[in-house]
Amino acid sequence: MMMLVDSLIVWLLDMTEDDREKELTPGLRCAVLIALLGFANFGYGTGVMSGAAPMMDQGMQLKVIELTFIVTATVVFAAVGAGCGGPLSDKYGRKRIICISAFISCTATILCTFAPSVLVLIAARALLGIGIGLNFTVIPMYVAETVNKKRRGRVVDLSDFSVVSGQLISGFANAFASIIFVNKINIAWRLSILFGIIPPFLLF
Repeated sequence: MMMLVDSLIVWLLDMTEDDREKELTPGLRCAVLIALLGFANFGYGTGVMSGAAPMMDQGMQLKVIELTFIVTATVVFAAVGAGCGGPLSDKYGRKRIICISAFISCTATILCTFAPSVLVLIAARALLGIGIGLNFTVIPMYVAETVNKKRRGRVVDLSDFSVVSGQLISGFANAFASIIFVNKINIAWRLSILFGIIPPFLLF
């Protein structure tokens, strides 16, 4: 498994064999994995609603205003989390805030999946926004402080790759859930949201 991870990192960072022997340290490996998982969490958390929202609407018979709050709560509170990420990580440390954000994201995903009402669903989506917002600020700072100058820019650039990958995977998850549970739409959207627990769980 570790060899597979190392091969992925070498490919993503365009490293030669000499670079691999000299630069592929546990610190670089950790920074790359944190960047990949953290931003994949952001991409999945925001992208999953493109397919889950219509299923929610159909299964829960939502009003337009309710669906609007469910969809936008994550983005709005992600801005709040991003604004708090810098001061909190300065006070408590980058790694601690990354772990806390992962825990928040896991908790919020579980709450979303088993939400018994619209209000709980909105609150859970808002909580998820705080979790992914914290990561959006803190992870680039962590990378900038732990990765050498030669690789720092490329590792930070992985954020674009990870966000889009997370959004792409969310699309496949929505398609999979809607096909498997075509006659049980309330189970389908909950399952597609539940898949989003994987990146923050691995990050935690």
